Amino acid sequence: MKRLQPEIEILSRLDTVLAYDVLTGAYTNGEVADLIYEAGGDAEMIGKRGEALVVSLMEHLRRSSRKENRSDGDKPKSGL
Repeated sequence: MKRLQPEIEILSRLDTVLAYDVLTGAYTNGEVADLIYEAGGDAEMIGKRGEALVVSLMEHLRRSSRKENRSDGDKPKSGL
């Protein structure tokens, strides 16, 4: 006889599947916004925070890339 799983395990697994589906494009942007609002979140605010995060990450990557592309002669000298 198959063991029944506790409700929390089932809900956790559903959350994981839903999160994966959202990230793979299985839902439209409107559907994702509706899911966020239904869960008590503010889709617009979350979107703005996500956008700011992406901008910050892209700037960090550009700065890191420029530092890695300098030759040793171009690198700033330390005061030591």
